[in-house]
Amino acid sequence: MAEEPRRQVLLAALEAACHDGPMSFETFMDLSLYHPEGGFYTRPGMTVGRGGDFHTSVSLDPAFGTCLARHLEQVWRATGAPRILRWVECGPGTGDLARQMISALEESRGGWRAIECTLVERSASLRARQRATLEPHMSSRVQVRWVDELTELAPVGTFEGHLVSNEFFDALAVRRVIGTADGFAEIGVVAAGSGRFRQVGMVPTTPALASALDQLGMTLRPGQQTEIGLIAVHVMQDLLSWLGRGTVLTIDYGGEAHDVHSPGRPKGSIRGYWRQLRMDDPMAHPGEQDLTADVDFTSLSRAGEAVGATTLGMVPQGEFLRGLGIEHIEAARLVGVEGALTRQEVAAPVRRLYRPEAMGGGFQVLIQEKGTGIGPEALSGLSGEAWRPSRWPSWLHRLVRGRSRDFRP
Repeated sequence: MAEEPRRQVLLAALEAACHDGPMSFETFMDLSLYHPEGGFYTRPGMTVGRGGDFHTSVSLDPAFGTCLARHLEQVWRATGAPRILRWVECGPGTGDLARQMISALEESRGGWRAIECTLVERSASLRARQRATLEPHMSSRVQVRWVDELTELAPVGTFEGHLVSNEFFDALAVRRVIGTADGFAEIGVVAAGSGRFRQVGMVPTTPALASALDQLGMTLRPGQQTEIGLIAVHVMQDLLSWLGRGTVLTIDYGGEAHDVHSPGRPKGSIRGYWRQLRMDDPMAHPGEQDLTADVDFTSLSRAGEAVGATTLGMVPQGEFLRGLGIEHIEAARLVGVEGALTRQEVAAPVRRLYRPEAMGGGFQVLIQEKGTGIGPEALSGLSGEAWRPSRWPSWLHRLVRGRSRDFRP
């Protein structure tokens, strides 16, 4: 379907959603991003990286995927070095992160007998793009599968392996609220004619909003706006309820609750990106712009703990990547490179990943575990100890750890 007909289908769906009164901002955001015909992420022409709709750490440089592969190797080692190195990626996008990780893991030649990567993806168009990206790397030793739901892979509470997501939670639809003289109101959305929409105050449509604010100990000042990620909390609880034994790695921009919901951010953190331009009006260009809000990592951490997970730690992305040797990757790239400008061009993408003034400071890394008994000292991304590759065969790993079980659902 061409762009204009797709846009008209989305606008009709949005107008229908507020036909009988304001729809929640969560509904507006979800339709704008994920409508099967007119959503931003379902567009066949959506591109990531240079000249595309937006940048991610994955699109900047493959050093990012290499470091995540190193982390995955560490948790594999710390959880008994099973015969199959198994992980699941939520929100796999174009499949480039999985490709980078698989390439790095194959190059490391760890002691596993096979690599098994599962991508949770409902979009048929994105699945096709991911398959095209990953097929050259698939073999009898490297297996890639796709599922719509995690329960297709294993029953709830039985999966043994590791979950990974990068810039997944920020793309989940959020509710919006605004402080009033006697408490708070929910921010809804109504049609304003000619394909335009505007935000309005309304009575909260779910008691979960008041509960979320109470749990965070927040009292909004009159006029202060913020976002509440009810879907994100439910998703994290679902992920960790489904996980039987393993770890969860979450990377996204955001921070602790007191920063994300600070009075110093009176309009909240919601924003759009249209053709790589930041848009402060989330109502502009529905279906044509990305919509995102900072992730409240305090709520994600508590969501996991509520279903039996342990939070191992949260650190800025730069600290995590330095612990996994990204500066050594940068140094290796610069060997033999002459000239200051050329060296700067070669190093710039890698530095953007870990420098605090770039993605290294704005993005956070949350690591949770369930049923493994491992601590933060086992992970270079949290402990700061230098990452070292392992050349031990898998049987020796299991012998030393005193564990012979396979991570098999």
